Amino acid sequence: MYWIQCIENGPCRVNHAAGALDDFIYSFGGYSHKEDYTRVTPIDIHIFNIHTLKWYLLPKPQLNDPQYNLTPFSRYGHTIVVYKRKFYLWGGRNDHPVACNRLFCFDPKSCQWSIISIVGDFIPTPRDGHSACLINDKMYVFGGFEEHTQQFSNDLFYFDFNKSSWHCRHSK
Repeated sequence: MYWIQCIENGPCRVNHAAGALDDFIYSFGGYSHKEDYTRVTPIDIHIFNIHTLKWYLLPKPQLNDPQYNLTPFSRYGHTIVVYKRKFYLWGGRNDHPVACNRLFCFDPKSCQWSIISIVGDFIPTPRDGHSACLINDKMYVFGGFEEHTQQFSNDLFYFDFNKSSWHCRHSK
């Protein structure tokens, strides 16, 4: 096994989130010293083709596009999981309007975003720097930096995709 350097026009990012589907790696957002994070702009998506070893950037929706209000704002410190051939993005922050706790879904087939409707009253507080993973039909979210308390968290939550609801897991 060996490494191959194959970055051609790839994004220069930290604190981005990535997921793989078929022969592509999708990189969502992240922080770059070349960008302005005080403005609210749609998140960018860079896609890497593992066969051609090339990156390309999906076009962002424009202000008059109906997709504009469904697209998450540019952010860093968020997470992505892949569930049933779609990408689910949660959390993260921008320098304005700060952290977010909405759950977004990106369908790579249509290149469309949607905001997931939550059943119930419980939603984890906005945060960034957390981790997330998928186990069966649940997205588990651990830790992160909570916006409202300005403290690091050791909370464990999960989103049940079958019930469209958030739950808190208390450790013993």
